[in-house]
Amino acid sequence: MKASTKTAQYLFEKGHENVKFLLEITGIPRRTIYNNLKKCKLQGNLTRKEESGRRTKFNTNDSRRLSLLVKYQITATANDLQMKMVDRGSPKVTSRTIRNYFCNSGFNFMVPKCIPYLTPQHKENRVTWCEQHMRTRWNRWIFSDECRFKLHYAKIGRWG
Repeated sequence: MKASTKTAQYLFEKGHENVKFLLEITGIPRRTIYNNLKKCKLQGNLTRKEESGRRTKFNTNDSRRLSLLVKYQITATANDLQMKMVDRGSPKVTSRTIRNYFCNSGFNFMVPKCIPYLTPQHKENRVTWCEQHMRTRWNRWIFSDECRFKLHYAKIGRWG
């Protein structure tokens, strides 16, 4: 509950029911003050009722199923996950609902950064280095760093 709402509730409990006075003190809109006064008269306070608001379509089993799906298929889009959830017996929800679930659960959809290709200067430097070390006996060397190179970089997003 906001501080201004708590102030309005406190003033109402002290006997101040003048809307103009409450409006000046708290800065709450007039219609909200009327609604809060009505609520205070009926309930005695401004707390929310238990179980108020719309219920979620996902239950705990559906949430667990969705978490496992994204764990094993991190590159799947929200639309793919939506179709797989429906195939496995979960209620049909929009892909926006699935993205909201992930955002609330701490998942983010990330797309890897594009790495620039080699410039002509880089290529030239590599050729000169190779020419300088052409007569080196490489059988005396041990290479411990392995790296793989891709000619074309695929932009595949993933949940993480």
